[in-house]
Amino acid sequence: MPVRSESLHTAHLVLSPFSPDDAERAMDMLTDQAIGRTYMLPEFPCREASRPLFERLFCLSQNRDRFIYSIRLQDELIGWINETENAFPVIEVGYVIHPSFQNQGYATEALQAAIHELFGMGYTRIRAGFFAGNTPSQRVMEKSGMQPTGETVEIPYRNALHTCILFEIQKPS
Repeated sequence: MPVRSESLHTAHLVLSPFSPDDAERAMDMLTDQAIGRTYMLPEFPCREASRPLFERLFCLSQNRDRFIYSIRLQDELIGWINETENAFPVIEVGYVIHPSFQNQGYATEALQAAIHELFGMGYTRIRAGFFAGNTPSQRVMEKSGMQPTGETVEIPYRNALHTCILFEIQKPS
């Protein structure tokens, strides 16, 4: 199994394992209604109920065999990117950026760094999906060189059926 780098540095961001100090900010994000509309999360009865999910993300981010990074801007947690399916040499990723930091290019910068790292790890195809109508996520994928696969998946989520549109990028020969 490929091993990821400890951290990734871009022009503005650092992608690194979660810190225990990230718990409060991550729980805010895990229970944010806007994030929950586009990033598949359980509906938590209260903010504190999201703590076990943060602890799982934290633990997975410490394991270099798993692809999960916090996304930081000047030491502030603004999101994360993670594997959602992994069947080497193909991997699917998901990402989230705090609403206060959306539409500033950070998701694109993080996804581009992830694609570069994953190709370096030996992955040959990287996939991601977005719910139909989530144009900002579609633009992030397009700006990162991803193309539509022509595949869609119907996903039941939060009492509605959502069409998920799949994009991918293949490692250049």
